Amino acid sequence: MLIGQKIYTRTAQFVMFLALKKLWNGAKIKMRYTVGSGLLVNVFDGPDFSVEKLRAKMQEIVSEDIVLRRRRILYRS
Repeated sequence: MLIGQKIYTRTAQFVMFLALKKLWNGAKIKMRYTVGSGLLVNVFDGPDFSVEKLRAKMQEIVSEDIVLRRRRILYRS
């Protein structure tokens, strides 16, 4: 996979998680693994979950043209 594809894929994942949080804030979301070019994600406790709602919210977020800034955050246990 080319670096540009990796960046695009990772950005799309962040957009998806932001959309899930906005639509189903209390839901538990677990990213499982990739299948080919797809990604298996489980959503738990997301009342009235639908892919159509998720897709629409993701498109809304993308249309907002939010500036992304990369930041490194140190994790300390």
